Amino acid sequence: MYVLNGQRPSKQFGSNCYEQSRNIRNELTKAGFDQTYYIEDMIVGRHRSILCYTNKRRFIFCPYFMHRELIDVDGIKDTRTIPAYPIVQGVPSTIRVMREGDIITIAKDWPGQERVDRFTFNLTRGISDDLDFNDYIFRALHEEQTTLSIRFLDQKTGTVDHLICVADTNHLNEELYIRTNEGVRIPRSDRAVFNTKLSTLASIISVDANDAIDFLLKARVLHEKFRINKPTRANTPVPFSY
Repeated sequence: MYVLNGQRPSKQFGSNCYEQSRNIRNELTKAGFDQTYYIEDMIVGRHRSILCYTNKRRFIFCPYFMHRELIDVDGIKDTRTIPAYPIVQGVPSTIRVMREGDIITIAKDWPGQERVDRFTFNLTRGISDDLDFNDYIFRALHEEQTTLSIRFLDQKTGTVDHLICVADTNHLNEELYIRTNEGVRIPRSDRAVFNTKLSTLASIISVDANDAIDFLLKARVLHEKFRINKPTRANTPVPFSY
């Protein structure tokens, strides 16, 4: 939301899947990996990951999935399981990578949840171009995008917690809540528990807890602004988030 508004938010708050992939691709290119491309989800078309060629092998990196090792595409004949974050009560999440020729499907199972995230890519369709502004707006304001959130990965414990707010500004602050690594929902109205947990999470990304709340609530206002009146800037590149 901030990028669409012409702002550059603090790097500590992170960015969406496209921004993550774009930053990684640029760093890899600077490091000499000149055959690094985006690959686009074939099903919904809102997600991008990275495909990198090196030493005549192909590797996929999908930062959104938080997998703990690169996906060596050429080492997969049918299906492979790869560990990922979060780790819940000692059980790591898993990435299932399924290959049929040049079609790769990557599915993530979340421990203790029925939720399964799934993307499908065509390895022959590497993309060099960045998104233009209108495509970025379509993805950011897609009807599936009902919440705005910050994801906190604690690399020491492998846990992942979320600070979430409902994107609809008609909701009250009770719609700002924390979903813990174990899937427990802590509403803001439970002040003592919420504030204690949020302080712990904010320290992971080195920000003040109030700044984290402010970041999301202002993003929600921008989301409503753009939902009502979408800006149009055809063929305009999206500025870097930071």
